[in-house]
Amino acid sequence: MAKSTTSVWRTFGIITVTLAVIIFYGTAITLFGMTLVSRLAVIGAAIGFSALTALVFWRKWRRITGTQNAVINVICHLIAITGLFLALILGVNYFGRNTSDSVTVRAEIVKVYSETRHRMKRVARNRYTQGEPYKVYFMDVRLPDGRECKRSVSLQRYNHYARSNYRRSERPDSVDLFLTKGALDMTIIERESNK
Repeated sequence: MAKSTTSVWRTFGIITVTLAVIIFYGTAITLFGMTLVSRLAVIGAAIGFSALTALVFWRKWRRITGTQNAVINVICHLIAITGLFLALILGVNYFGRNTSDSVTVRAEIVKVYSETRHRMKRVARNRYTQGEPYKVYFMDVRLPDGRECKRSVSLQRYNHYARSNYRRSERPDSVDLFLTKGALDMTIIERESNK
């Protein structure tokens, strides 16, 4: 009876931690796309913080991993807590910003392009293959300070910028971006209204 109860709680812990890690990394990836910052510096800081906490908390992972092996427990801690710190650092910066201090800058359009991606197609139980293709649209822009960033754009905006060459009209060479300083002094590119 005690073993089955422990097994249920361990399974619950594994599922909870796995879902939390997926949410942490998903949040971090989303916020990285909106923040102008050196990714290496933020990832390095998150790994450093998680390594410091690993010295104290790695033993707590024994209940979830089911092993006394310190290396496995430290690796699990580093993976999970790095995602937590990434989401915390970028989240505090993003949600603590003052949107009334937004500045509009004119960014030069470097390149407008599309990428082809493929959906997953289920062919049998537990078997997937590459499905039908679909396109996603991007624009590389250069800010006045020389930094470049990749922006996702809608099909309508892509057509406006890319197809003007075919119509022999003047292609727009710049776009307005709304920049805001975050709470941790990392610049955030605000989302544009759909135009």
